[in-house]
Amino acid sequence: WKIFSIYTIKAETYYLKTYFDTDKEHQEFLDTLKNRSIYDFKEDITYEDKILTLSTCSDDGTKRIAIHAKMVKVEYRDKSTS
Repeated sequence: WKIFSIYTIKAETYYLKTYFDTDKEHQEFLDTLKNRSIYDFKEDITYEDKILTLSTCSDDGTKRIAIHAKMVKVEYRDKSTS
């Protein structure tokens, strides 16, 4: 996994959206997440990427800290040789 966005926002659910009517809508959503980031991770992100979202409350409980990452590689281990 590679992080492409991290930010703090007021409590909302927009960043948890998982269904999109079009690829364009999905890409615009991902661009919004990336543009919210407080740091430029220099990661390209497309609607074809698999996304992981982590979220927690800030210290005072009024905001959310969100981290978004994309899957970069899937490894399968052959358990028969272990």
